[in-house]
Amino acid sequence: MTGESRAGRQRRDPAARGPGSGRDRAGIGPGSGGDRRAGRAGRLANMADLRIALAQIDTCVGDLEGNADAVLAWSRRAAEAGADLVAFPEMTLTGYPIEDLALRGSFRRAAWDAAADVASRLAQEGLGGLTVVLGTVGSAGEGRALVGEDHGLPTNRAVVIADGAVVASYDKQHLPNYGVFDEFRIFEPGSEPRTVEVGGRTIGLLVCEDIWQDGPVAAVADLGCDLLLVLNGSPYEEGKEAPAPTSSRAAPPRSTRPSPTSTWSAARTTSSSTAVRS
Repeated sequence: MTGESRAGRQRRDPAARGPGSGRDRAGIGPGSGGDRRAGRAGRLANMADLRIALAQIDTCVGDLEGNADAVLAWSRRAAEAGADLVAFPEMTLTGYPIEDLALRGSFRRAAWDAAADVASRLAQEGLGGLTVVLGTVGSAGEGRALVGEDHGLPTNRAVVIADGAVVASYDKQHLPNYGVFDEFRIFEPGSEPRTVEVGGRTIGLLVCEDIWQDGPVAAVADLGCDLLLVLNGSPYEEGKEAPAPTSSRAAPPRSTRPSPTSTWSAARTTSSSTAVRS
């Protein structure tokens, strides 16, 4: 990766794509679905609980520093509550929706640095063992020097932070283009599934619209994930009501392919709160 020898692990690319973008903490998918599914039921039965904190915070569009500070503050609270993993909403660091701000190379580079800084500060505070999943803007270019250059459109990205580095990333595949949403024009869709290992469990990552459409859920199920973690965000709308609960799309038949055991969602709200469950 361009510049990694100079910057070190704290500068690892939050925009790194494909398999192998950091295996320091755990195995990162894609991988062999058959290997992951072997002995899955017995493994889970003998495993300690995984505690997940959902940091459903309100963020400010463009305020990278303020949003990063909020991530740190709520990560501390999650760690104090005994969480193994804390999940933040879609595009946490950048705010949502950022519209054409995503097309500015300088902003994407600053978002890159903000994610690396969060990872470094967590480690300095002794919180490197906490897995943090948050949203930001990615880039088709690999290496910080290429962010914002002529290397394709930005991406709507989820990143995984652990042990002082950004260790994995996932790009949203289905980009909404209805109502107030204009993501299809702004972002480049992702194409690869992503799983991460936390506390011996395989977690599949998705972003918002991906759970409503065909393909992404089945893809992470094929990798043998134990649960889904879905980052969501939605623009503020006065009088907006929550939609009725629905099942994720393309969940495979149990007779042919194991489905994730549960789905967790971190969605942006208009007030700061966190829910910690075991």
